[in-house]
Amino acid sequence: MAYDPADLKLPRWLLRSLDTLVAIHIPLGFGWRVGFTRPGFIFFAALLGVWAAAFYSGNNLLYLCGAMMTAMTAAAITQATRLLNRFPDMGPLLPLLQANSVTVLRKYTGLQEPASAVVGVEWHCIEGCFSLLGRCEGDRVRLEGKMKPQSRGVYRCNKLLLSSDAPLGLFLLSLERRGSGDVVVMPEPVAWQPDGHNGNTLSGGQLNGGDEWLDLRGYVPGDPLSRVHWRKASGDIREWKVKRFASEIERSHEKLLRVDLRMPAGASEAAFERLLARVWFWVLEQGSSGQLILGQDSFDLGDSAQSAALQRAVAAAHPESLPASGEGGLQLTVSDDS
Repeated sequence: MAYDPADLKLPRWLLRSLDTLVAIHIPLGFGWRVGFTRPGFIFFAALLGVWAAAFYSGNNLLYLCGAMMTAMTAAAITQATRLLNRFPDMGPLLPLLQANSVTVLRKYTGLQEPASAVVGVEWHCIEGCFSLLGRCEGDRVRLEGKMKPQSRGVYRCNKLLLSSDAPLGLFLLSLERRGSGDVVVMPEPVAWQPDGHNGNTLSGGQLNGGDEWLDLRGYVPGDPLSRVHWRKASGDIREWKVKRFASEIERSHEKLLRVDLRMPAGASEAAFERLLARVWFWVLEQGSSGQLILGQDSFDLGDSAQSAALQRAVAAAHPESLPASGEGGLQLTVSDDS
């Protein structure tokens, strides 16, 4: 007689009870936790029933069944423990990220012992958490997932949470251990044109270098008073303007960008973030040729050894009190973005 598979479904109250029990994770010490999956809790209840019946009846067959089920449980937990203990550090595999953009990660690394399992990897930092999956395929593991950071910065890992229900899918074993490595999140690049030093200036409306009335920027504490345009100055320092008097020769030095990280009075954090977004766009456009002076630090774009340091400097940049070092080239300031 045919049967309806729907008749085999568990009642809702039992499913809710199982979900409540599954959410419980028992701490074992030294960063270890153990929990049950739905099948695992049913298996554990059956194991207790077999042992209770064996002790009550003294049936040797029940003793044998209980011993076999217990041995399977111990072997599964032991194998999962070895897997998580020897799981490789994922810090070096994490890529360079971009704020507000999704990065699909898929990278391989080796395993100390062959395994076939799926390991949940939670990479925790002060700013948040990145959830990834590690698929163990023989003697290597594939780290995959999607990462979408919200803001730029250099995120340092403070802990790594590994979890797996391999090999039987009955018990969820978790290990919390110290992680290593950083995730560098770059600002989202914003296109700009060096003409007039303003990203909002169109190529058809370039400003004339040295124009007393148009070639101005906002005053930044530390600028020489001799360059303040007093005819446009008022009592409020936030409205002061400084004369650029940029020459055509200076504008032709597009291979050198000097970034002034000083914050004018009244400038917002959003303006500083847009400044760094323009800096990163310029770096990407230049490729392997050019020089960047970010505040007091200088980077040669053609030197591959400085590439990582440049990325970290842009990602972790913060306002400074000193003007950009060096002379010549293009100069970009926070006030240029206002």
